[in-house]
Amino acid sequence: MSTYEELLKKISVLAGSGPIETTASYGNFYEDALTNIIKREQDEKIKLLQQQLSESTAKLYETIDKADLSKKEIEKEAEQLQVQNAELRREQELRHLLDRVTPKAAKVLMESQNLQASFSSNELLPAYVVSIDIRRSTELMLKARKPDDFAQFISDLCASLRKQIIDNYGVFDKFTGDGILAFFPKFFSGGDAGYRALRAVDACHKIFAEHYRNNRSRFSSVLLDIGLGIGVDFGDVKFVRIGNEITVVGTPVVYACRLGGAPAGCTYLNQPARDEIFDKYISHCTITETSLPFKHEGAMLAYKVELNGNDKKSMVEPAWIPKADGKAKAAAESPEAKN
Repeated sequence: MSTYEELLKKISVLAGSGPIETTASYGNFYEDALTNIIKREQDEKIKLLQQQLSESTAKLYETIDKADLSKKEIEKEAEQLQVQNAELRREQELRHLLDRVTPKAAKVLMESQNLQASFSSNELLPAYVVSIDIRRSTELMLKARKPDDFAQFISDLCASLRKQIIDNYGVFDKFTGDGILAFFPKFFSGGDAGYRALRAVDACHKIFAEHYRNNRSRFSSVLLDIGLGIGVDFGDVKFVRIGNEITVVGTPVVYACRLGGAPAGCTYLNQPARDEIFDKYISHCTITETSLPFKHEGAMLAYKVELNGNDKKSMVEPAWIPKADGKAKAAAESPEAKN
């Protein structure tokens, strides 16, 4: 992997500019370019590891067929293959993460073993889970003039919503077909993870409204009660690996998804999320009691939340954000990661 300085030199060549000491003064262009270079080099590294693993496996089978190795030697070679496979999976997981977090985190993820380890930890970690659902998505699809119109509408919408999630230091988990699952773990999103989640979902509602308005021509008729239903819960989650991807599981995921059945244009909190938000950010939002029927559980108490326009809060930056001297403190070592 190239050093940070070497990557900056590459970007300078691409941009036709002089040496760059920091990406900060050059805006998002250099930040995104740096991330793209990191991703390409990570792809090349994964390709090389896959090739090496394939060659090692083929060589082992060949020697077994020829009876050139003893049982003890075969076991030793098999153990080495397991080591190679584990390294490949780690690099694939890291590449998966690079697509799901802010470009600001790319360099830190490549250099910080602590931050990487936090995403593959077996421990329960506190996080806000956000489930975004396009209400009446089936009816909306049937109103599209052409299948391609709906596909483009969803694709562009998902890209915009994803940007809001990662710009607020959230982690984009997955596109669910008619919505999004994301999470804001405290070790990554920082001590103000809850407020960042609120800002992200507030922006997502506005993005949908504008996007739907700008794409009316894609539909044969325009439904008015269309929008996002968003559910938010808070609690301990656990990272699990599915294939080469990392996702989260836990009770907050379940209830955030159920609360995603909120009416179009509304964000609902579950009780644990309400308690956290109320204690820390009640001066910046309005919380109203309501209810929502949950599958197999009947009507449950929920809390509608809206930002009240008092958006002057000074937020705590995540611990992994590089300081003025260019050094980043690993999030896993910070006090907020332990809360």
